[in-house]
Amino acid sequence: MKNNEIILGISNAPALKELIYAEKGKGAYFKGKKINVSKISELKDSYLSFGGINLFERKNIINQLLNLARNCMGRRGFGDFWSYHLLARGIIDIMIEAETKIWDIAAVKLIVEESGGKVTEIKGKLVDMNTTSIIATNKLLHEEVLKFF
Repeated sequence: MKNNEIILGISNAPALKELIYAEKGKGAYFKGKKINVSKISELKDSYLSFGGINLFERKNIINQLLNLARNCMGRRGFGDFWSYHLLARGIIDIMIEAETKIWDIAAVKLIVEESGGKVTEIKGKLVDMNTTSIIATNKLLHEEVLKFF
């Protein structure tokens, strides 16, 4: 970060041989090639990933997650950084976490945005040092997903 702005993000999964990186204003890259989010524009055609169900329950937003999931074509709760890799590469379309910390999402936030996606906290506010939840999408679905929360 520089002046509270994320300018560089690197996310590495050695076991998967997957390194993704992004620099503010210069795109996101996987295996040296620029990557982009999906072009899915309808929720019924989208694929959703989400963090721990217990965290949605603890925040009392489990019903919102379930309602969203029912409207998506596919859904899996494997969460964590790999979901953001898949989102940035256009393999899935939506990633939601009910609880997180900036150090867990800073790199992947920039990666998703530099691949064409949108990232906010769960109520639609901009991500900052105090963010505790996240919605990341391919941008085309973002406003519709926010309505569920």
